[in-house]
Amino acid sequence: MSVPGKDPLPRLFLLRHAAAENREAWSGEDSLRPLTTKGERTARSVAHAVARLAESPAVVVTSPYTRAAQTAAILAETLGPGTEVVTDERLVAALAPHEVLDILRSHPRAASVFFVGHEPNLSDTAAELCGGGRLRMKKSCVACIEVDDDGRGELAWLAQPDQLVP
Repeated sequence: MSVPGKDPLPRLFLLRHAAAENREAWSGEDSLRPLTTKGERTARSVAHAVARLAESPAVVVTSPYTRAAQTAAILAETLGPGTEVVTDERLVAALAPHEVLDILRSHPRAASVFFVGHEPNLSDTAAELCGGGRLRMKKSCVACIEVDDDGRGELAWLAQPDQLVP
């Protein structure tokens, strides 16, 4: 969804972080909860599946929370050399359309931009971009949204990890 005469915005992918250590069993700061071993494996599998669908060059924008940053690092490694990883505090919460546009426009050379974050924030961001409704993003779920220059989005697809990884 682009305007003639303007550079198109990159395709937006929303990726919820993979499985992290149990919140109730974790004794440290919640923002420092890491991925589990299984979460790391799932993140790698999902990253390989998504890498086939993304266009290069790609930028990965992540929440600063450890579990999201670990998921983002695995994704960036899989997407390959030249993939930029950016930490953005705004991904700790749901984003308004103007914030999404600000981030997308700050990466004009990217063909694909991944936001790696948390629930319910990613679902809320997707719903806000797409005009309402509700969707549920399980851990390692990926949504692809085409965003226009006015901050309106169209959900191209949404896939749960078991749909991406056989």
